[in-house]
Amino acid sequence: MVMQMKLYSILLLSAIIFSIHAQAEVHDKSLKSYKLPPNLKKYFQDKYKDQIDKDSPTSKLQETPHGPRGTLHVSGNFRVKNIEALPEDKADRARAIAKVFLRDEAELLGLPDLNELREYKISTSKGHDGEYTSIYYRRYIDGLPLEKSWAHIAIGPDESIVLMNISLVPASPELYTAVTNKTITEEEALRIIKKDARAKNVDEKRFKAKIKIYAISSSPYVVWKGRVSMVGGRYWKYVVNAFTGEIISVRKFTKNCHTI
Repeated sequence: MVMQMKLYSILLLSAIIFSIHAQAEVHDKSLKSYKLPPNLKKYFQDKYKDQIDKDSPTSKLQETPHGPRGTLHVSGNFRVKNIEALPEDKADRARAIAKVFLRDEAELLGLPDLNELREYKISTSKGHDGEYTSIYYRRYIDGLPLEKSWAHIAIGPDESIVLMNISLVPASPELYTAVTNKTITEEEALRIIKKDARAKNVDEKRFKAKIKIYAISSSPYVVWKGRVSMVGGRYWKYVVNAFTGEIISVRKFTKNCHTI
């Protein structure tokens, strides 16, 4: 009986440890080690021979352990490989092409889970040689939009990729952990902003406040960002710690966007 109880305790402890480990793996999709290619121009020219524009790519990417930070622009007429049969709908065909390209370049772009990229807009425009389709994405971490992380891919009339603009920020293990923690509510964040605005003698009856929650790449990793618009085109921008309610920053702008 004692032996059975010991065995049961060991199995229960093992199950708990496994469960904790499994949960950590689900939440933390961060890169543990990232390296940029030593020469981005050579990387793209070697991979897409004679399909990249002469002056492309242009990059302001910086290497961090958890992924690249900065922007990357690539243009040309390059085709992805190993693509399956495309759907008939033109928009869905463009989506499929963009998806394969992002999958092929996920390692370079520091995107361990492409499901974190969500399409928020698709549009078409007429060019001199036909119709172009543009697809826009934002990256989300556990349902929160990751600030300064977006992508724009344009597909030409011949279904080659003619443009990629992308802005990247690294997502650390600390960020993946932070987004699972409880935050103050939208109502609470708005109350904090309104209270501060009143302390600055802003007439609450004459302003409108809009706020949204974001994941960011540095501590505290989750913030409420608010904009208080007033008459005359003036407005205040607030950043509030989503866990403590502390106002991290507040700036006043005039109509012509000059900071006061």
